[in-house]
Order: sequence, then C-alpha cells, then structure tokens
Amino acid sequence: SSRMEAISRIISVYEEAERLNVCFVVDCTGSMGSHIRAVKTQIHWIVHELRARLPSMSLHLAFVGYRDHCDEPRIETLPFTNSVNDFRDFVGKLRARGGGGDGPEDVHGALEAAIALDW
Repeated sequence: SSRMEAISRIISVYEEAERLNVCFVVDCTGSMGSHIRAVKTQIHWIVHELRARLPSMSLHLAFVGYRDHCDEPRIETLPFTNSVNDFRDFVGKLRARGGGGDGPEDVHGALEAAIALDW
C-alpha cells in the first residue's frame, strides 16, 4: 500500500544514523475500539521494519496513549526503552476505552507527555 511505501521511505532516511528515538502517540479512546488492533499491528510492523533495516541502530521506543479529559487513566506513557519486548508488552496491553460522550480528547496532554520524555 502507499502508506507502507511512505513508511519505508521514512525509514530509509534513518539508515545512516547511530541512534533513533521513536515515540508513538495514539488515540486510545473508546471510539478507537474497532481500530486499535490495526493501529497496534501497524506499530509492531514499523518496529519490526526498523529493527530489520537498521540492525546496528540503537533504537529507543516510547509510547503515549491518550483519552478524553474526563477519563482515567487519561494518559498512559511508556518512557523510552531499548527493549523491544517491553515495548511490545506495553502496547499489547493497551485497550481503547472511555470516551463516547463526545468530550475532547487530551491530545495536548499527550504531546506534552511526549515532549517531556528523555529525548
């Protein structure tokens, strides 16, 4: 697909780097219920491609999931880790929940959490 080709082109840009920090910021509200599995699959594919195409890269992965302002937990964060297994475990346990009342998602809070990570 064209999305996979675009991702592949982006990865090729990083083939010369020694270290790469990648943070995924994902909507985990209830409205994502029918899509969250596909999102997780895409994330795992991207990580697999990064590891396969950049084997000598020091890859650091992080994740920030966000929900509506009224939901708890509103933000779920995995700080940067070089353990692909820890990253996969964290992403695998995420569930789309909350929301539905058309309250605003805390996208701003998620971006703040991502920026606050140890880049």
